[in-house]
Order: sequence, then structure tokens, then C-alpha cells
Amino acid sequence: MKDNGLPEADYNETLAPLDAALIEPFRDEADGLVALVETFAGKRTYYVYLTSAFDTDRFMSGIEARFPQENIAWKRHDDPAWRLFNGYATDFGFA
Repeated sequence: MKDNGLPEADYNETLAPLDAALIEPFRDEADGLVALVETFAGKRTYYVYLTSAFDTDRFMSGIEARFPQENIAWKRHDDPAWRLFNGYATDFGFA
């Protein structure tokens, strides 16, 4: 990581397959929407809003099986009002 907390370009490139695996399933927005990808202090966080019918457990176990070398931590939160996303939009002026 750089002094400013952002990832080195070489490291970013090594994460391209994982990025694609986490983002591509939602490109058509049928099962969910990737609202934000945050990279800072050596961590990348994906904020995804999912449909209630989406099989989250199957998706997560599939990602873990494909990328066993990555240290992946999952957290789930209900946010039907999109508070997290709306907060970022307001804070960074793109609302």
C-alpha cells in the first residue's frame, strides 16, 4: 500500500479476477447492485445491495472456493432505505 493508504498498482492488478467475480454477477442488476467499492488501508470493501431471492450463502461459498488464498470477511446488514449509499453520495457530492 502507498503512504496515502491506496493500493499499489501491481497489487490492484492481482485482485482483478476477484473483483470480476464479485462485480460481474450484478452487472445486469437482476440479483443486486454493487453500490460502492472502497479501497483504503490495505482493505477493499464491496457494498452490494441484493434482492431477497439471491442465494447469498451459495455465492459467498463459491467465491471462497475460487479464491482460497484471499482473506475474505463477509458482513450482512439490512439497509432497505439505502442509508449507507445515500450517506456516501451526500458526503462526496454525487447525490
